[in-house]
Amino acid sequence: MNNNEFIRYNYTTINIKSQAFIVYNIRKRLGELKMTVLERILQLRNERKWTEYRLSEESGIAQTTISSWFKKDVCPSISSLESLCRAFNITMSQFFAYENVPVVLTDKQRDLLDNWNRLSKSQQDKFLDLLKSM
Repeated sequence: MNNNEFIRYNYTTINIKSQAFIVYNIRKRLGELKMTVLERILQLRNERKWTEYRLSEESGIAQTTISSWFKKDVCPSISSLESLCRAFNITMSQFFAYENVPVVLTDKQRDLLDNWNRLSKSQQDKFLDLLKSM
């Protein structure tokens, strides 16, 4: 694999992971999912009977960072989610699986997500309201 192929592969991988993350959060906001990303992290942590400290040790993420996600209700970055998944010994696909079914996007869904990323928070909220009203 040459340098350009490696960069293209990494960009594609990150883009797909970002899209799965966005789909997951959109579906949660539309009420289709039973848990948020933070609730999923808590679920996986509780299944293993891990403390926040243990998760920090296993993932290499500072405990203060993990704690702040929950206190501020902020989703971790994709790179942090990758570290968490490694710690939990699961794939990102397994993390975002909806009732153990991985998220698979069509070309139109990918296009929608690419455009979604360009919207402000206010525009996203208005767009979701529009979708709900249809």
